[in-house]
Amino acid sequence: MLKAIGMAMKYGAMIPVAVTFLKEIEETVKDREITQEESRRLMKQFWVVVNTYRATEMGVSYDSFVESMDEKRKAKRKAKRAETVKQALS
Repeated sequence: MLKAIGMAMKYGAMIPVAVTFLKEIEETVKDREITQEESRRLMKQFWVVVNTYRATEMGVSYDSFVESMDEKRKAKRKAKRAETVKQALS
């Protein structure tokens, strides 16, 4: 019982995100077809759920987690560009 309460406290922020995702899925599959636009929306919402979980595991907010991921991507792109330039000049 205490373990369940602990999990509810830790992952409580995920509940609205997961419920929104499940409602989106339910609405999307009503007509038994998934359009490309619906697929995009589902994948976007799926990654919100995944990143919310990852942020929770790291003990940070979703927004700060996404911000740090964006910074890492930018740094990686910058390093890749610098390496490309270096190779082109040599």
